[in-house]
Amino acid sequence: MWTSFDSKTGEPHYRNDIVEQQIGEWVQSCPTSEGRKNWHAMSYHQPSNQLLIPIAQSCQEMNAQKVEFVEGGGSGGGAARRFFEMPGTNGNVGKFAAFDVRTLKENWKIEQRSPFMTAALTTGGGVASSAT
Repeated sequence: MWTSFDSKTGEPHYRNDIVEQQIGEWVQSCPTSEGRKNWHAMSYHQPSNQLLIPIAQSCQEMNAQKVEFVEGGGSGGGAARRFFEMPGTNGNVGKFAAFDVRTLKENWKIEQRSPFMTAALTTGGGVASSAT
């Protein structure tokens, strides 16, 4: 969605095709506007120094819509969206993965066709879970 960030202010610069999008025009983004790591909480497992993260491997097309500034107007935030699987995922939209916090290396992953829709949980005994 962004091409760069201002190093002083942190302000993002959106892709030109998004900034210049016209009403009724479809624009693709990958990952989705939900982000690859959305609102589902990740978990830090201190003994292994890993972050366990439920990840969405999906893309979308967005279609800008006119928003009426009246009570009840606004629809879904002014854009229709169509979701599709991220290329290279073999149809696996859901991913639950562990990353080393020092190196950011992916240590392991579980992929599945449905998304992970809950937070990650780790225990002192080394058990990790996330549900679909």
